[in-house]
Amino acid sequence: MARQAGPNIHVDYFRDHFEILFGLQILPAGKRRTLQTRPFEAVLRDDIGGRVTPFDTAAAQYSADLMASCHKEGRPVELRDTMIAGIALACHATLATRNVLHFEDPSVLVVNPWLI
Repeated sequence: MARQAGPNIHVDYFRDHFEILFGLQILPAGKRRTLQTRPFEAVLRDDIGGRVTPFDTAAAQYSADLMASCHKEGRPVELRDTMIAGIALACHATLATRNVLHFEDPSVLVVNPWLI
């Protein structure tokens, strides 16, 4: 990912924004929470620059299609991962994750950035 130009990197609203904010907010108020919150806010502001992809109508449709397909095939999938895959599909993007096993559907382009 370090070789990617800044404008090519987006975070998805659900996983990267919501889940990290949730994790930070459930930490007890204090120095540790503040020390972890500020760098995340700085990355969003300075490095990501507002490029947060939404879970919109198109992402919802792709997610529903993907989850229904997996259900019909008898392959249970996790809702959050399906929503993340739906966002990637709606944006015609490659999903960068270390957790590639959760995204085995061939319609989702996945790359493990730790192996590049």
